[in-house]
Amino acid sequence: MNPGAGRLLVVLAVGVALAWTVLDFERRDAGTPSTAGDDNAPDTYMVNARIKQFGADGKLRHVINADRFTHYPKTDVTTLVAPEIDLREVGDTPWQITSREGRILPATVPDASERIELAGDVLATRKGAHDPVSINTDALFVHPDDNYVETDQPVVIEDQRGRTTAAGMQAWLDPGRYVLHGRTNLRVESLLTPAREPN
Repeated sequence: MNPGAGRLLVVLAVGVALAWTVLDFERRDAGTPSTAGDDNAPDTYMVNARIKQFGADGKLRHVINADRFTHYPKTDVTTLVAPEIDLREVGDTPWQITSREGRILPATVPDASERIELAGDVLATRKGAHDPVSINTDALFVHPDDNYVETDQPVVIEDQRGRTTAAGMQAWLDPGRYVLHGRTNLRVESLLTPAREPN
């Protein structure tokens, strides 16, 4: 065999091996997600967890339960799976608010309270012997420190007096004051239940 041909074969073999190694490395690198470039990767997970918020006076203000909490440090947003919020400082009967998913959002201005955005089958209930109330909507913003909720989605409110539908709502839960919004295609409507006379 010609010595020049042997050297050529060795050089070709080394070149093919080097090319194969580079291509294989690039293929594996492209298939592996990199967290180094993800500057908003989650830093905290909690499963079947509970968060309790206490006021300056030491009293329990609200409780958030969820199947899963995931916190994203860059945006300071915490996503929630199947959240349940108990507002404890609303009179004698606390409100319970549930949904399919939600997000705890950071305060928009200094010294403002956190907001919780809920979405999917949102149900807010106050169960009490005197005046039970339920609020149904697809999306709701909850300001737990202020006992305030709002939505720009269609909402249904039911209590002992009847059923009210509206295009949106603002509600201050502690005094029980509601501002209902209508639109051209969805007016505020109430269906009142006749009062029952005592036996």
